[in-house]
Order: sequence, then structure tokens, then C-alpha cells
Amino acid sequence: MAITIDLTPAVEARLRKEAEFHGIPTDRYVASLLEKTLLPPTGTPADLTTEEWRARLKQFIGSIKGRPLLHPEVLRREHLYNTDKDGNYID
Repeated sequence: MAITIDLTPAVEARLRKEAEFHGIPTDRYVASLLEKTLLPPTGTPADLTTEEWRARLKQFIGSIKGRPLLHPEVLRREHLYNTDKDGNYID
């Protein structure tokens, strides 16, 4: 099915840029946006093609950019488990 849509130059430029970023033709990128919007999501990552999985991974990575990372202190053993510095469990 072919559909003609009048877009502003800014929207068209953004679509072309995003399609290029994802490494797919613009028309295919627009179709994927429509599918994601109109169709229910698949149940599990096993249902995804490699291309879909990579696209979702890129989307996820883009969504977390600029968020604070965990401070190294919170990854210390005594913070992960209920133990003291010597490794003894604390009740």
C-alpha cells in the first residue's frame, strides 16, 4: 500500500536522519514506526528478528544517555549483601 503524506521539511529531514542512523531506507523506517505504533508489541525478545532486537537495543541505549550511573560505592559487597566489611552476615 502506498500512502502520500505532506510533511514539513523539518520532519522529513528528521525522518531521513533517523533512518540513516538505523541503516535502513526512509520508507522502511516510516513503516516500522507505524507498525510499532499500531500493532501490539511482541511477547518476548525471542520473537524479534536480529534487526528488530538491534533497533530496540539502540532505542534503549538512547533512552538512558545522560542518566546518572551508579556510584562505585553502591557496588561494594557490603552494600549488595547484608554483610560487614569482613564478609560476616549481619542480621
